[in-house]
Amino acid sequence: MANVFDTNDIRTTGLTVEGRAVISGASNTIILEVTGASGTNLQVIDDPASDLIWSLSGTSGYLFDVYEDRIDTSVPINSSGTTTFQTVNVVGALVAGSKSFDIEHPSKEGYRIRYGSLEGPEHAIYQRGRATSSIVYFPSHWEKLVDFNTITIHFTSVGKNADYWVREITNEYFQIGTSTDEIDCFYIVHAERIDVPKITVIYKPL
Repeated sequence: MANVFDTNDIRTTGLTVEGRAVISGASNTIILEVTGASGTNLQVIDDPASDLIWSLSGTSGYLFDVYEDRIDTSVPINSSGTTTFQTVNVVGALVAGSKSFDIEHPSKEGYRIRYGSLEGPEHAIYQRGRATSSIVYFPSHWEKLVDFNTITIHFTSVGKNADYWVREITNEYFQIGTSTDEIDCFYIVHAERIDVPKITVIYKPL
């Protein structure tokens, strides 16, 4: 095997390798470590007890950790085009110039479908359905998720023309008022989330 180095103790101020280089180390879980003036900046790890593969650090601490099943980063990632085939979990805000989903067309072979996300000046959620009684309950988790002062509700009558209005809104339900004896309508409720900061729509970047 060409260019094989035992990494137990090699120190050099300059190393150039033409072709393939294989670095191995059997006496330590860290098989490659790059250290700069500010401290350790890069480690490649081979530790059966850990799923960490390699780690990149800076003067302020860890920046990028690559695990067997995920990548953790403490800094923003700028990319001109990234494709992933796994679930992406973001802790914090996801900011984009536009947002859409793109899937294979379910019935037209060779084609795809792309939908854009509805956008607005708030982090909003909705509930919709068909009401046949005067009381409609909100999901129980809305109690800590929704600013109930921001709720708006729209109705569409079913089968015949009828007037519907909101008689009462509580943290548990809303009550429908109507001009008919029977209630049958579609409804949609919009509300702003209370668990995240409000959006500053127009701002000047720092």
